[in-house]
Amino acid sequence: MSTHIPAHDPLRALDPACSVVVEACAGSGKTWTLVSRLIRLLLDGVPPGQILAITYTRKAAREIEERLLHWLGELAVADDAWVGEFLALRGAARSDAQIARARGLLETVIRARPGLTINTFHGWFSSLLGAAPLSAGLGGMQLAERTARLRDQAWGGLMRRAGRDEDGELAQSLRWLLNQTGLGGTRALASALIDRRAEWEAWQAACGGDLDAVLAHLAQCFGADGADPLATLFEDAALRAALAEFARLLGQGTDAQQRRAVTLEKALGLADAAGFHAALRAELLTKAGLPTAFKPGRAMEKIGAAERTQQLFDACVERLLCCAGEVEDRAAYVLNSHALRAAVAMLDAYDQVKRAAGTLDFGDLEWHAARLLADPQTGPFVQARLDARYTHLLLDEFQDTNPLQWQVLMHWLDAYAPDQVQPRVFVVGDPKQSIYRFRRADPRIFAHARTAFAERFGALDLRRNETRRSSPAVVSVVNALFGAHPVFEGFAPHTTAQHGLPGAVTVLPPFGHDSEAASDSAAPAEAEVRDPLGTPRPAAEDSRRRREADAMCARLKAMAGRQTVRDPHTGQPRAAHYGDMMILLRRRTGLAVYEAALRAHGIPYFGASRGRLLDTLEASDLQALLRFLSAPADALSLAHVLRSPLFAFSDTQLLRLTGDGGSLWGALRHASDDAACTRAAALLSGWLAASVRLPVHDLLDRVFHQGELLARYAATVDAMAWPGVRANLEAFIELALRVDSGRYPSLPRFLDELSRLRDEDDEAPDEGLIQGEDPARGRVRVLTVHAAKGLEAPIVWLADAIARPRADSGPRVLLAWPPGDPAPTHLSLLHRKDSLGSVRQPFIEAEARAAAREDANLLYVAVTRARQFLFASGVSPSRGGDADNWLSRLAEATATGEGGMRDEQGGAHLAFGDVDEACEAPASSLPAAPVPDMPALPPIGERRPALALTDEQRWGTGLHAWLEALASGEPPPARATGFDAARWAELERTARGLVASPALRRFFDPAEHLWAACEIEFVLPDGSLGRIDRLVEFDDALWVLDYKSGGDGVHAQAYVDQLTRYADAVTAIRPGKPLRAALLRADGRVDILI
Repeated sequence: MSTHIPAHDPLRALDPACSVVVEACAGSGKTWTLVSRLIRLLLDGVPPGQILAITYTRKAAREIEERLLHWLGELAVADDAWVGEFLALRGAARSDAQIARARGLLETVIRARPGLTINTFHGWFSSLLGAAPLSAGLGGMQLAERTARLRDQAWGGLMRRAGRDEDGELAQSLRWLLNQTGLGGTRALASALIDRRAEWEAWQAACGGDLDAVLAHLAQCFGADGADPLATLFEDAALRAALAEFARLLGQGTDAQQRRAVTLEKALGLADAAGFHAALRAELLTKAGLPTAFKPGRAMEKIGAAERTQQLFDACVERLLCCAGEVEDRAAYVLNSHALRAAVAMLDAYDQVKRAAGTLDFGDLEWHAARLLADPQTGPFVQARLDARYTHLLLDEFQDTNPLQWQVLMHWLDAYAPDQVQPRVFVVGDPKQSIYRFRRADPRIFAHARTAFAERFGALDLRRNETRRSSPAVVSVVNALFGAHPVFEGFAPHTTAQHGLPGAVTVLPPFGHDSEAASDSAAPAEAEVRDPLGTPRPAAEDSRRRREADAMCARLKAMAGRQTVRDPHTGQPRAAHYGDMMILLRRRTGLAVYEAALRAHGIPYFGASRGRLLDTLEASDLQALLRFLSAPADALSLAHVLRSPLFAFSDTQLLRLTGDGGSLWGALRHASDDAACTRAAALLSGWLAASVRLPVHDLLDRVFHQGELLARYAATVDAMAWPGVRANLEAFIELALRVDSGRYPSLPRFLDELSRLRDEDDEAPDEGLIQGEDPARGRVRVLTVHAAKGLEAPIVWLADAIARPRADSGPRVLLAWPPGDPAPTHLSLLHRKDSLGSVRQPFIEAEARAAAREDANLLYVAVTRARQFLFASGVSPSRGGDADNWLSRLAEATATGEGGMRDEQGGAHLAFGDVDEACEAPASSLPAAPVPDMPALPPIGERRPALALTDEQRWGTGLHAWLEALASGEPPPARATGFDAARWAELERTARGLVASPALRRFFDPAEHLWAACEIEFVLPDGSLGRIDRLVEFDDALWVLDYKSGGDGVHAQAYVDQLTRYADAVTAIRPGKPLRAALLRADGRVDILI
């Protein structure tokens, strides 16, 4: 028996007897509520096999399952008092019988057959397809999560099909598209329906079932089946009368008005419609298609025609604009007639490729699931085989549902017979956190579902606007920010359960251009005249984002170990560490600048770089190993492997192996006098033999075991970085199973697939950040806002907060599918702004409103990640920019919140509680990394203490940077630390003077030498690394140049010895060519030493 709770009680959402729709704000405990309802269902005696929970991402599904099993495990072993309190918090009775039942739930769930189902929408669709009858033709199909190769094959098939009939409709359409949109536009338009397969099939069925029916519908929609708009305009008697009257009145006005009258009269006398339209457009509209400026003026007032001429002008312009819209509509139809023909053919080719490969993509899952359940014959069959057993349906993150998923869900519910037990429905979500429009999510479905489930199941409507996460300071800003936002209709003010949690919101002023540096570096000295042909204009360094990143890192570094935060798990105050910090970005643009700043400040971080795993050093080591095993003649890959921690060879060892110029692999196998070489040769020989017969995953497993890979990496890398390195190594071996379900066992094919993964996004539409960084690892998390959804941190920094949202552009599908409708009401293809037309304007405006709302939702998600401290910063745009941006909104909301204030520079600050409380900086705020037992390894190199630079050394370093940039034609170097704008400009003038001086010009002017290069690294005969500042080749000699800014005395002999070693190395490479070596002094002297 379920426990009935008063309707006003928030625990009503957990009552198994009720269907409920819960709209819950960020941090209100949506996952807690859903898992608690699962436990209440189990306590109520519902068999696990009758429960179906669906969420949006695999990450969320795993989190739900892990939390459920964790709670059930605690219920099984905890004492009665704890279990009773647990049950009471969830509205269940504390009775002995209930406690005993709770202790057995873990065993019930584990032993249940069929078991409790927790899945994503696409996982559920896959199970529906697995229950389809054989006649559906879906047996044996596998899911392809990445389809780039399949699309490439389909494009090739489309071209071959068109080539077989050069005069056919497909070939003609492709030629038209190539001529109008180019190759890239043609392929984009032809591929547009692949990602909208389900919507296209629904639209095609609604129009009549085939492409011709769709084109007929669009022809009617765009007015393409009517009269030519130019001919209609030409024959418009009312327009001609208005133009004639307008011209007659203007003929009595000023000279300019009389000239316009003559032009209009000439237009009226033209005999062709196109010429008539062009003449009117040139006279009445601008090139952008807007009305030209017109004022009747005093001349018209004198004759009493001012009002009349304005009316006539407006009427003529309105008619002309109407015609322009009709012309654009017809152009849009022509584009769609060709593009849709190509897109349908591309879809057919893509289907053929998938059938040949035995695969389905995510769009197929949705469409086939909808088709099966909507069919009166297959729907009951699927329901009987699989789904009729479910009596409780729980839907998580429902704001991310798309229209077709809603259709599938309703088809499944409709398949329940009237005499069957109707399922109880539990829905939870937050339309304010709908940020997956690019994956077709439609938050309007949430409101529609609330109404539909209330009518059908009597579902209660519960709203939760109390967060358990954020401090009052953050909540105050959230209320001020979104309560007044025009696109946030129906926003309810939030409250917080963390009444005493200290916190603060700080909005930094925008980081603009460094005016002092810009003016000083851009303005040449008064006595200097720049040669515009030989000397480029000095460019001011754009340091905005770098200065923002430096300010952010300095603040975070100051907070680590000193700022007090409340532990999210224990609630106890402690010193903040880097694992408590999260940096959020709207998108990855400029990410490298922030990561470089974190590295420069010595802050450990977990990055959000695309392709991060494959670009890490440890993953690169494993890829080099696989490349060598695939091609043993690849000496570069073998050298990479030998230098990696797996073997830890030194440069001296590698030089010894390659000294005779033979094969590196051959030399390694015959180097029996070196224990390290013997070990490497034995292991690599064994792995080479195994690579012929083992799949990649098993081969890597052998490498990890036999090579003691984890232990050797753990002993080599810094303890602070080891957790991330280990995670990356384990993720790489897991990748061998995940890539297309492990269907690439051969090394060459696996490596080819890895190269594709670097440039290819994860196409899984139901996947978010799979493995969030464990804060206990002590690294700052750098994430996009999308990747951070579902996460939180005590300290959140929203960087680059002035960045503009990415606009919808390029070839794409324009879709209108009202919630609850069985099919879209419109679907067409867009290409350019000048082909939008007027008919589709309402759909385009609705798309723009949806984009604006999603941008606001994205900001809501970013702000609500913060528990205590929220920072925001951004860089001023280069040219103007929209004043309505995230940073300005945050500054206004922070300044107007309770206790908020604005500073003189444009920033704002708001604090709650004692946020200045500080802790003593601990000796180490980072947890120690566990290092596995392993034999002692010899140290590799030594860590040298950092030495402070003298002014002379700093000047020399800066001069070196300028000379290198000028010599190689690179942009000006960034201003170095320790230089103000005036001194940096002086250094630039010195460097430019040296390059242009008569004594040195021949070394820097490409016209005066054969070849030159800067910063050439090479290995000296003793195995050490050398770097030549500049190497120049003339007809008669090679010159080794070294830049020196110091005096003549102290280091003179050291300079001679260094250049002698450089000269010996170059002579060994280029024997027979005379060689010279010299020092270039800061005063322009050339000291020839060799």
